[in-house]
Amino acid sequence: MSATEAKPRQGVLLLSGRQSRRAARREGLDQRAGRLAAPHRGVIVVIALACVAAASVVMMLAARRALDEWKLVRAETQRIQCRWLAESAVERAAARLASDPKYAGEIWKIPASVLTGREDGERAAVAIEVDATAKDAGRRVVRVRADWPENAPARTRVSKQVTIEIR
Repeated sequence: MSATEAKPRQGVLLLSGRQSRRAARREGLDQRAGRLAAPHRGVIVVIALACVAAASVVMMLAARRALDEWKLVRAETQRIQCRWLAESAVERAAARLASDPKYAGEIWKIPASVLTGREDGERAAVAIEVDATAKDAGRRVVRVRADWPENAPARTRVSKQVTIEIR
């Protein structure tokens, strides 16, 4: 390589002019600042993208946790509602037995509007079975099973059995 063919070195300020700008672009030099321009811009973009990606992951995790919490609250609400439905079914059976000692039970269907206050949704069903005890004709064994929603694969079920004395 001869002296006339020497390439400009990186990090050296080039003189302004048409020829030097082209040479600076080829070398990746920023004429105004006298430093490498393209790699610094790329690093800033990569850092910005990494920050956006990290923020997205944090937001997704927060949304997932909120959804899981909502599902837990909903399941607990259904469990409590089913316990009250079973308790109400026992009271219903006791009232029916008081008026009719031959009452054998029923399937009590409760519409969604009564349970949730909204028309949409699934209804609950409570099965009430009444059996006379073999030992005492004045007593009845009442078994209740509350299911809500009625036919859903992931439903809440509460069962209860009590003995009721008939007068």
